[in-house]
Amino acid sequence: MRFTWLAGAAIAAISTLSPVVGAQLQALSPSERADGASTSVVDAEVALIGDVGQSKQLESLLRELLTRHGVHPRFSARERLDESELLELPSGAGSGHARVWITVPSRQLARLYFADPELQRYLVREVPLRDGLDELGRERIAQVVESATLALLQGAPSLSREEVRSALRTHSGPPTEPPVERPRPAASLPDPGSRARWQARVGSTYQGQWAGAELGLLHGPGLRLGAQYGKPSGAGWLGSVWGQLRFRRRVELPEIGVDVQTAAFRLLLGRLWPLADRVALATLLGGGVDRVNNVPWTPADSSVARGPRRTYTAPWLRGELGVEWNIESIVARAAVTGDLSLYDTHYDLVRDGREERVFSPWWLRPGVEVGIIARF
Repeated sequence: MRFTWLAGAAIAAISTLSPVVGAQLQALSPSERADGASTSVVDAEVALIGDVGQSKQLESLLRELLTRHGVHPRFSARERLDESELLELPSGAGSGHARVWITVPSRQLARLYFADPELQRYLVREVPLRDGLDELGRERIAQVVESATLALLQGAPSLSREEVRSALRTHSGPPTEPPVERPRPAASLPDPGSRARWQARVGSTYQGQWAGAELGLLHGPGLRLGAQYGKPSGAGWLGSVWGQLRFRRRVELPEIGVDVQTAAFRLLLGRLWPLADRVALATLLGGGVDRVNNVPWTPADSSVARGPRRTYTAPWLRGELGVEWNIESIVARAAVTGDLSLYDTHYDLVRDGREERVFSPWWLRPGVEVGIIARF
């Protein structure tokens, strides 16, 4: 049998399961112990209370253990255990049947009641469980039923009817389970994404701006170097050094023409404002210079003499309003720009010692810029 190796341990285990009440136990007479139950009582009524009645594995295990000791169990299921059933014999009931009631008031405890055929002597056992009627729980209950039934039939010290009645009243409801102490959450470290920090920014851009009817659209690639301070996905400060090399723009007039090549530089400071998850609004203001290289040329049929090549530097102010989309360490950027000239730029033609203004580029130039920036 699979529990043979537990035969010695089962009796020892009983000593660790104290009766529910600490009343003075009465001993039976030698004739009751020697001649009474062990030879005449061979049947046991086993009542499975509540959910215990659904456990066919427990019933099979109990039948196996009790039968090998000459005790033949008869099982019945009850919805609940009544005090009258435990303390009063049913009318017309005969003697010769030991009685066992098995209840599991909680997943951590089984409570077992044992009575002799005349309902005069009782044993009460409480069996701690790990997780209800799992395999280990069924084995624990079966071992205690086996040992306690044999002990009762052999005249072991027992409880009186009044002591059991008192125990029933004390334990009329489910046992109060010890409160589960929830583990305290470990002190969480600050999320790196929630701390303000410095990040370098390096990226390439492409920007175009409208300079008026004569110069038209000035555009070209650019480079942004800078840094930001703040939360990676939140508000912060932003600084950039921006440079652009604009493609050559040829202006052709009736009597003369000019090729315009520009390199622009700006120093910008501003703020980042979060709009949504991974999206921020960037506002920047600053200033810088345009380095302009003018190369005059004359059409083939023109009688106007070409002037010398001329390079000059013009100061500018700039404002930017953009949106940035953060994708991990990469930022996609789009912005509208406005450049305001602090220098009165115009192109003149000298005829017979007199200057004639040919055209004046716009002093306020709107533009659009897109770019990809890496942060690290």
